[in-house]
Amino acid sequence: MLKTLDGILVMDSMDNMEIMTLFQQFIDDGCFYAHADERNAGEFQYIANGIAGEGGEVIEQIKKITRVSGFFAENDDKFREEFVKRGVKILEETSDVLWYVTRMCTLLDITIGELMLWNTFKLYNRHYPKNTDKEIPWPYKNIPYDDALKLTQRIESRITDLSVLTSMVTDTLSTQSVADQ
Repeated sequence: MLKTLDGILVMDSMDNMEIMTLFQQFIDDGCFYAHADERNAGEFQYIANGIAGEGGEVIEQIKKITRVSGFFAENDDKFREEFVKRGVKILEETSDVLWYVTRMCTLLDITIGELMLWNTFKLYNRHYPKNTDKEIPWPYKNIPYDDALKLTQRIESRITDLSVLTSMVTDTLSTQSVADQ
């Protein structure tokens, strides 16, 4: 549900979860590339290249902004001016990165939400308890830390399932052997 907060149209948290779920389903249903849904080395390579390539296009836009505005604080006005010119292009390229990340989640048999939780857990454990002077609480009120630990372990066990990895490697080696003959 959309609502207005301080005069700005925003989505509530339930909409965000629904959007993530429906977005991943939309992306998965609309895949048309050569290795779509094969879950083999070719598909993983295509998706990884896509993440890198689209990420490079985001960097390209930032490079063009800094080329014109420079790197120094005294050029903030010029930076803002250039950002306004290229902001939509940065958004477009960032959304392309999201498309590829979403497909990678599907290949890894996880949801975008699980990836976000896994990343939060990783970053929280890496940085917050030991590297800051201020206490930063666990950010999810509805997911206790111990439950997040169990979920991240379950996600990792799915990722490291040897039968999935073995079948991908075997498929790739079989394809290469046939091509070599």
